[in-house]
Amino acid sequence: MKKISVFWVFLLVLYVPDTFAMDGKTLLSESQPLATEQKRDEVRLPSSVPFDYRSHQYYSKLIELALIKTEKEYGPYQISFVDLPFYQSRALQELDIEDSINVYWSVATDKREKLARAIKVPLLNGLLGYRISLILKEKYAMFSRLNDPRKLQELIAAQGYDWPDFKILRRNNFNVVGINVYDSILELLHKQRVDYFPRGIEEAMREVEQREDSAITLEPKFMLYYPSYIYFFVGKKSVRLAKRIEKGLLLAHKDGSLQELFEQFIQVDEISKKANVKNRKIIRLDNPLSTSKPLVEVKPIWPVPQKS
Repeated sequence: MKKISVFWVFLLVLYVPDTFAMDGKTLLSESQPLATEQKRDEVRLPSSVPFDYRSHQYYSKLIELALIKTEKEYGPYQISFVDLPFYQSRALQELDIEDSINVYWSVATDKREKLARAIKVPLLNGLLGYRISLILKEKYAMFSRLNDPRKLQELIAAQGYDWPDFKILRRNNFNVVGINVYDSILELLHKQRVDYFPRGIEEAMREVEQREDSAITLEPKFMLYYPSYIYFFVGKKSVRLAKRIEKGLLLAHKDGSLQELFEQFIQVDEISKKANVKNRKIIRLDNPLSTSKPLVEVKPIWPVPQKS
């Protein structure tokens, strides 16, 4: 049996609505008395990890929102958190394993949608597809002089080896190396074995602001863009849970509460200003790894040119 992380549950309960109670392992809805025999839908999420920049809290609240929206039809539920270190590709294989996670949020690809059941309501409004890079401050002047995207492609980018972004950059003719461990990417950046590290725009900003690394800054000229959506995934066998979460998210999208939650966590105007988006050259790339369409329309956060 996988270990339940009571410590992280304690932290997360500080942020959940008053309609939840803590029993030591789970967050319980109180639409029904605890003593009733009515079956609760159980949701098991991965525990938080260091430097997740509130993303775990955001996705946990999204799941709560979807479950709350569907309580009348589907009944009560419980949420628990599971300590289970893994790579992204491994996580989806855990979803049908008893006592492991049964809900996971991940970037959508056709391959991942074959491994697990995708709930195709975008959770970040496509924000992760807008990418700016971490670089060394000592290389800032060099990057400032770059004007031709082809010169950027010739430099060495780094990505997580099992991230879809690694293959996307490679398919778009970028010189990119894949690395298994996140901290190793930063180490190679410091050693100048790689030149830049593309990240989701909000991720890059938080990492510069919150990690104590005075040698790293944001690359100043370019922003990469490709369609990239984060979905909730459940196991292939979890048909009822998939329908419940999908319906709850669609209801939240329709009544505006999903967008309201997004805006509580993501301040787009602040990001735009701090990242100097209006003065960046946006390079549109293809995403050949994901061909399916989301269930709801996703409007561009920033204007994106057609691919040249």
